[in-house]
Amino acid sequence: MEYLFEVKNLSKSFVTNDGKALSILNDINFNLPSNGMFFIYGKSGCGKSTLLNIFEGLMKPSKGEIKYKGKNISKFSKKELNNYLKKDVGIIFQSFNLISDMTVKENLALNYKIKEIDPENNIEKYLEEYRLLDVKDKKVSSLSGGEKQRICLIRALANNPSVIFADEPTGNLDEANSYQLMNELKEISKSRLVIIVSHNKKLVNEFNDGYLDLTNGKQLFIKEIKSCSKEEKNEIINKKYKSPFFTYILNHNLKKDFFKNLIAIFSLIFSILVCFSFFGFNNGLEKNSSKLIAQFQNNNSYKVSKIVYEQKNDSNLTLEKTEKPKLSEINEIFNNYQNTDIHNSVDYFFGDTKETRINNELIKRVNYVPVNNISASRLVVVNDAFENLYRKSHKGESLEGKTINLHLKRSYLYKNKSTKGSSLIKEDFIMYIPLYVNKINEEFTYLNYPKVYFSIDYFENILKEHFCNNIFKETGIKHSYFSLLDEAVENSELGNYSYQIFLDNYDEVVDFNGKIEKLKKFKIINEPYTTVKSFKELSSSLFDGLVLFIVIVVISSIALISFLSYSTFVFNRKQSAILTILGAENDKICLIYIFEQIIVTIMSILFAFLSFPLIQKLLNWRIKINTRFNDLILIPNDPKLKILFALLVVGLVFICVCVPLLFSKKNEIYKELKEE
Repeated sequence: MEYLFEVKNLSKSFVTNDGKALSILNDINFNLPSNGMFFIYGKSGCGKSTLLNIFEGLMKPSKGEIKYKGKNISKFSKKELNNYLKKDVGIIFQSFNLISDMTVKENLALNYKIKEIDPENNIEKYLEEYRLLDVKDKKVSSLSGGEKQRICLIRALANNPSVIFADEPTGNLDEANSYQLMNELKEISKSRLVIIVSHNKKLVNEFNDGYLDLTNGKQLFIKEIKSCSKEEKNEIINKKYKSPFFTYILNHNLKKDFFKNLIAIFSLIFSILVCFSFFGFNNGLEKNSSKLIAQFQNNNSYKVSKIVYEQKNDSNLTLEKTEKPKLSEINEIFNNYQNTDIHNSVDYFFGDTKETRINNELIKRVNYVPVNNISASRLVVVNDAFENLYRKSHKGESLEGKTINLHLKRSYLYKNKSTKGSSLIKEDFIMYIPLYVNKINEEFTYLNYPKVYFSIDYFENILKEHFCNNIFKETGIKHSYFSLLDEAVENSELGNYSYQIFLDNYDEVVDFNGKIEKLKKFKIINEPYTTVKSFKELSSSLFDGLVLFIVIVVISSIALISFLSYSTFVFNRKQSAILTILGAENDKICLIYIFEQIIVTIMSILFAFLSFPLIQKLLNWRIKINTRFNDLILIPNDPKLKILFALLVVGLVFICVCVPLLFSKKNEIYKELKEE
């Protein structure tokens, strides 16, 4: 007789916690043909389930072997063991080991996909045959023990196996259902081998074609199956069906873990949007800084002073002070720029007593800035900081069209070099200038303050028309305020130790701003450039400080995804064990959890990419309201960069999901499937 299984000198022992060897099976020998019902009988702890686990390839013997069709099962490669479980074996468990959150039909369909069998018609046929058609769409958790065990029987028969292993299949059934199941297995055993582990002596005696009686792992008695006429298998399998099971279980897991994955998606979307926002902020700030400078009415204005160092004789200190440069030095600095407009600084006249009144109401903290880009008239431009200040105290009333009454008063000591009059002559500069608000200029609001931009040419004309009466009385020399200013020496306070230079071409303004830092011997101030530079430096420092925050946010999101994936893997250990025993490859089972998180990651990236343009617009709109800064958040619209970023995120998630799975403790499948 040709045997399906040959058991030779089989022994199995375990090492206990105290280091001692515990022998479970001792020198077992018997053979089994290709059909019949064979029982492994004995009391609890005698080694029945251990022997069955060795038959199934889930455990290796300490000594001896079990051959299946002449080949040692314990020497099977991973692929051979996978094919053995998938194609040749059907298994029925005492505690069913069905996936409880799936329906009857879903459990059976999953099994068919693992075994690569077309489920069409077969599932319906079996359900009808075993009286389960009316419960096919119910979750298995809601079924009775008898119904669950019949589903397990259908599952075991799906691949038309050569052998069915049943570990205490009646352990959770009442007597009626136990006998019904045993009769069905008896019928099945006419065409294939059925090996049953049982401690029920009555069932063994009534249904066996052969049995092994184990007592404390010893072969007490063996009744081999001698002669059992074999019926042909009822061939119900029509064709192989290539439909990867992991897509089926992946879809199931995605639905089951919906809320977990939703948390992961929102976490990753948040971290991606944070990255986009901060890098967009840095990029936008760098690319749009020149646009910020252009918003200021005085963007082309430069106050130039010469830096002079003075060593004190009685001290090691070197003092730094400024003085008015020579006109030749000014020309040398700006010799590469056309249409340079050079003026004496008029700041001296605005530095002592200055009053601003509108309708006789005193307005405080207003600054006057000379420019050359408005007409030489009393028309002025005010910035929105002044406009907003006025609106707040005047119920929203605008400044446009209002008259600003400017009162200037300054006392000046004139050093008389003539032979007539006093050596020092006090001259009081008193001016009343009506200015008409022609326009409101919107400016970048960082460090901004109320400003009135007036024509320097218009103010110089006023200075030319006002004469110094006290000087004329004492010396007989006729001076205008302008002539005194024009003749002021380098270290004169009247000249404010500086020249006011204007460039008429904005491209030249941008070019010259890039050279200011290199002109070490001169102090050159362009107020808009200084303001924007200060903002950039502050923002860059803030960005540098927040890089750590960005890294923490991203790592936290990826760690959360990794944790959720690992927790799902741990929570579903039994599910994974069931899939393995049904014939699924372990690598593909791990891929289920990896693919689940890759899908979550890709969905997060896509949603972040799609939603960020809207978020970018909202952020820029809000920023513009507060700062007048257009497009501060600016992400480069480069598809290659986006693809690279997406691949980087997917790669990080892949690594962080795989590492815990690789290093997780892998319990043996038989322990995961241990009867409860």
